[in-house]
Amino acid sequence: MRTFHSIPLSLLAVATLVCLALATDSPRVESLAAKLHCSCGCGDLLKECSHSKCETRGSLKHELVDAIQQGTTDEQILELMSARHGAAILLTPPFKGFNRMLWIVPITLSLLAFAFVLLGRLRSKR
Repeated sequence: MRTFHSIPLSLLAVATLVCLALATDSPRVESLAAKLHCSCGCGDLLKECSHSKCETRGSLKHELVDAIQQGTTDEQILELMSARHGAAILLTPPFKGFNRMLWIVPITLSLLAFAFVLLGRLRSKR
């Protein structure tokens, strides 16, 4: 008779562990969610999506949880999310391929603008 009572308790324990494992509020999920944009159109971070009934936020966080449970690294998860949802979902574009231009062009233009301002001031002092 004791085995019949222990089966529901063990099932309850397993269900509790599964729910805890699927929790989307784990620190790693929140850390990854802070590196992604929500794709519902709000423009917020996935971690801070302002829509109260955002369905996209839940599904994206579940994708993060699934990837974490499969043992993938954070970098692999971000690459996976970029491949599935496009590079626009990433908060910071990776420094590879055409995305290098997103990093190089603004820095180069800023340095050129600074140089022109500096040269202009030096010439005006003469």
